[in-house]
Amino acid sequence: MQLSGTAQSANPLQRAADRVGAQAAIFVYAVALLGAAALCLFVAFDETYDETQVFAVTVAALGVLGLATIPGRRAAAARVFTAAMLCYAGALLFYVSIGPAILIVGGAAVIAAFVINRHHRASLAPQVGAVFAAMGGITGLVLLIVLVVGG
Repeated sequence: MQLSGTAQSANPLQRAADRVGAQAAIFVYAVALLGAAALCLFVAFDETYDETQVFAVTVAALGVLGLATIPGRRAAAARVFTAAMLCYAGALLFYVSIGPAILIVGGAAVIAAFVINRHHRASLAPQVGAVFAAMGGITGLVLLIVLVVGG
């Protein structure tokens, strides 16, 4: 399925994104966000380390907040930012039993966010910036939790 009014792209990733329907990408994005949030909550209940519990609950809450509708040009970057935070959280929680699953589901959310944004013809630069901002956000969150909770 080609986006209406656009020429056939030479980039294979763009062609693949064009073949996926916008509604399917939105569905995958929502399910992946909720799935990663649920997995984070499982980690919070499964782990005994206070910092890990607080981190997992906070990331789960951020994942659910990612479903909120954001109007305007910031929506594309916000989608990618939320999904990338879950993906990076999965990388940090990789050592726990379901950490790799959080990483995979968060990665699926990131891909779905890029596909949604492709269908909305959003600029790519803010989305790439959002990926790096998510990495910084997760790092800052970890430092904050270690300083406040770990005291």
